[in-house]
Amino acid sequence: TFASWSQAQSDAEDHDQADLLLEYAMGTDPNSGASQPVFKLTTDAATGRVDAVLVRPTGGRSDVRYLLSAKADARSTTWTRLNLTPVISQNNNGTETVRYADVASANLFAASNVGFVRLETLLDSNLDGNAEASASSVPQAWMRRAITQRMTFSMPLLKDALFTGKVSTAEGNVISLPVTISLPAETACYVETHSTGERFEIDTAASSGHRLTLKGSRAPAVGSVVSVRAHWTVSELLPADLFSSGASAEDADRVMAFDATANAFRTAWLGSAGWTGDFSGSRILSPGEGLLLHARSGTVTLTLTGAVRTHRFSQPLKAGAQLVGSGFAMDHSPHSLGLTSSNGFTAGSSATDAARLRLWEGDFTEGASSYRQLFHQQQADGSAWIIEDDATQLDQTRALLIQPGQAYFLLPTQDQSSYSEP
Repeated sequence: TFASWSQAQSDAEDHDQADLLLEYAMGTDPNSGASQPVFKLTTDAATGRVDAVLVRPTGGRSDVRYLLSAKADARSTTWTRLNLTPVISQNNNGTETVRYADVASANLFAASNVGFVRLETLLDSNLDGNAEASASSVPQAWMRRAITQRMTFSMPLLKDALFTGKVSTAEGNVISLPVTISLPAETACYVETHSTGERFEIDTAASSGHRLTLKGSRAPAVGSVVSVRAHWTVSELLPADLFSSGASAEDADRVMAFDATANAFRTAWLGSAGWTGDFSGSRILSPGEGLLLHARSGTVTLTLTGAVRTHRFSQPLKAGAQLVGSGFAMDHSPHSLGLTSSNGFTAGSSATDAARLRLWEGDFTEGASSYRQLFHQQQADGSAWIIEDDATQLDQTRALLIQPGQAYFLLPTQDQSSYSEP
């Protein structure tokens, strides 16, 4: 029972965002931030079907009920129960896999291109049908993007954490964790600090066991709660079999990444062996990085899944143009992104002396190939984001101009190294 199990865990606190009840229900170690409850969404790239999958002790815990709840709006605080019957398969190692098929087709998500799902565990110790306590997993999300001609793309969802917990020691650019973790050799990884959203790239070759060597000279402070995750790659997010290949960049589907230093796009195109050109499919897509996709031969529907970021998201900016995306799967306005004077985004009398926002028109109208240019205008009673050359000077500050998974150009007038989304 949970009562007897929890007595032995009275001092357990691994700071991995999983309540003791959830750790009990899922059979994970409450003393290890590397032992994470397995609850995730998976997708079939070919069909777009989204399943919710969890792994728990065989038969589940007798005093725990396992339920799914969901919402279609990231900003909503209301979660609705999903009444789905799972298929259970045995793993022959003391655990079982519970699969809820096609969760994205639930009525709750009708007409939505994004959805959020979490696992709820309810403690019913006396089996009277009334829960004495509950605990929920980190929310997971699915996101669907239909790419026609040229459209922007970003990935706000996360890979599963390899570790979540506190930093034990920090010396220069080397930190130690309270447990040993295994880093994937084939994909770059990073550390993200929950309190600030700041990220640190990991030098995988120089890291082992519980010690991580970070690139650069800085590191999170001792006691900081951090998550360690692998980066997404282009091939993972943009499967080659969904796009159309060709003999060159002139006739194949393309992926374009913006090089802010050169103020130019770098292009990969789909050949017979995968993405090639200025970069390959193994290129990482950093959190908050935007891309421009070109689907020449029709609409490509991407169905993406991942964990929801539940802490701050840092997005350091340089003066000038950079193609970025939100760290959260929600629609955005200049206001919701925190593009304000108090956050360092200069307001001016014209676009030449103000912070600017550049939106790809192809995201609004299929086939369009220009930009919608906005600037932060200084006004007598404050400031507002308006479209350049708009004679009416309609205030766009709170207009939801950016949809989940889209990217946008931000052009601050000065470096914004400490910028983070509100």
